[in-house]
This record gives sequence, C-alpha cells and structure tokens, in this order.
Amino acid sequence: MSVTKPLIPAAQAILRSRMLGSLYGGVVGDALGGPYEFQGRGSYTPSPDMKESHTFIFKGKPLAAGSWTDDTSMMLCMAVSLKEKREFDWKDVANRFIRWHKEGYLSVVDKCFDIGNATRVALVYYMGLDRLKKVWPDTPSCNPSPAQAGNGSIMRLAPIPIFFHNAAPDTLYAEAATSSRITHSSDTCVDGCTLMSAYIVGFLRAPGEWGIQEKKEKILSHSFALWEADSVCPSPMPIESEEFQEIHQEESYKTKTVEQLRTSGWVVHTLEAALWALWRANTFEEGVLMLLPLGEDVDTVCAVYGQIAGACFGYEAIPKRWLDALQRRDTVLDPIFEGLVDVSLSKSG
Repeated sequence: MSVTKPLIPAAQAILRSRMLGSLYGGVVGDALGGPYEFQGRGSYTPSPDMKESHTFIFKGKPLAAGSWTDDTSMMLCMAVSLKEKREFDWKDVANRFIRWHKEGYLSVVDKCFDIGNATRVALVYYMGLDRLKKVWPDTPSCNPSPAQAGNGSIMRLAPIPIFFHNAAPDTLYAEAATSSRITHSSDTCVDGCTLMSAYIVGFLRAPGEWGIQEKKEKILSHSFALWEADSVCPSPMPIESEEFQEIHQEESYKTKTVEQLRTSGWVVHTLEAALWALWRANTFEEGVLMLLPLGEDVDTVCAVYGQIAGACFGYEAIPKRWLDALQRRDTVLDPIFEGLVDVSLSKSG
C-alpha cells in the first residue's frame, strides 16, 4: 500500500484539515483529561464537556475549563521551533523546553506547573552543560534506561509527522526518534514515536476517497508500511521492542477488553489505549469519551488519541464546543498551529 505519493493541489484542503485535526485533537484530549489526571478508574464520573481542573492549583484557584498541561506546552515548543526555523533543530527545541520549564514559556498560565520526571532530568542535564559552559552533544541521548520508558515523548509528537509528512519514511523515522531522545532515549520510547509517526502520516496522506473505516483497516494493520516515492517496496518500520512489535504486528489492542487496558504513564500502555479507542470509535468524540473514565495518566492518553484520531477524522470532526472552550486559543494555539501547517504544506510540492 502506498500513501506517500505527492498530493495534488486539490488535496491540500483535506491535508490541512487532517494536520490541524492532529494538532488540535491533541490539545483537546489533554484539556479534557486534565481534570481527571492521577485519579483511579471508577472513582469519578467524567463530564463530556470541558471542566475546571482541581488537579493543579494556580494562584489559589483551579485551572479554568479548557486549560492544557505539559503535553500541549511541549508540543507547542516543537511546533513553533519547526515553524520559525523551517527545519528540525533539536537543540532549539530543547532550549524552548528549558524556557517552558524555567519561565512558563507557552504554558496556559505562564508557569510550568506539571513536568514529568524524565523530562525534568533531561532539561536539568542540558542546563548543567550550559552552566559549566560545556558543548552539547551532536545527538541527544537522555534517559536511555528501559525503566524510564514514560509517555513524555509521544505526548508531544504530532508536529514531527506533520512537518515531515512528505519526507522519505527513513527520514520520518529518524526525526521522530531524535525528537524522543531529547528527553526519552529508551528503545521503547523511540519505537513508540516511530510507530505513532507512521500512523499519523498514514492518516494524513490516505486517499480522500477512503472512508473512516477503510482508513483504519488499512493503516492500523500489521501490513501497513510507508512507501518512498518511486520505490518498488515499502520501507520497514525500525521497531525493535517486543511490546510495540506485538501492538503493530499482532494488533493485540483490537481484541482487548476495557478491563485489560492500562492507562499508566508507560509509553506502551498509553499508545495501546489510544489505538484501542481509535479502532472502536466511529467519531472523534466517541473515542475520547471511551478513554476519559479510565483514570491514571488519562490526559496524556487522550492527548495521544487526539493526535492520531485528529489526523484520521480531520479538524471538522472535533466538536466545536471543545475547540471553543480551549484556553489561549486565539493568542497562542491558532497562530502557532496555523503557521506550522502553512510551512508544512509549503513542503508538499
């Protein structure tokens, strides 16, 4: 199956919708799940609408409905870097992460109020290099231990497959891996970003005549692979970990019950739950509502679902009531996301 041939101009509107769907889908999932982060399954009844979040308190008050967390802030850092640099400069991205950590850059409340342990360790390492006036490495390799295989790199991934949607598959996979290694270098985290980037690009570039079910059946398949233009064979996905081999090759999530799912911060649990919901959902909204009651790291699970599902269903499929409720949409989200999509589309031809 080939989904990588250059798009004709008439397909630009479809591609734009899918790109924006992936970006805003991630933010919507993050903001909807934020109020229930760290709560146990069965201990709460989620709302189908945006609600204020008591998970984090800012200036003595809960975060307003539609507030997003570190998932979105880090995705915004990557998006604005790609938009402004017009290339993937991992050191620039890392420096923006540091600004977010220290100054609240691109935070919903101008303060970093939520950060994962592996991410904090990586940023402290880079800040230490600067403090000691040491040269940064040519390639990142922070937190390589399998014990640090959290979901902190897939939660922010969408700008990479969007920017490299028209690149050769090997380039896409290499850049997705680098984006992970800025903070999460374990093989499992890298494989998660590789697989997720392939799925997002697959949905971005699927023929317009394919319906939703056909797209899911062909892309969420063990036989799915991206093809390089004019190639006679697909480019294999460089996935080494047994856990993601099982998810991709055996499609194990398709037959699991909700009781068998975990929504912990482990990257495997997160991507598996997101794919489980996407496989079952007939609409973008339906998938989010399946995930919201599952607890634990539900904001990131919903953010990962939103990035993949947004590419599948498109921007227009995201409920307007959710989009309209997002905090700082006009001043932060819209200009950064629209700008990234403009730059990415300019690379299509």
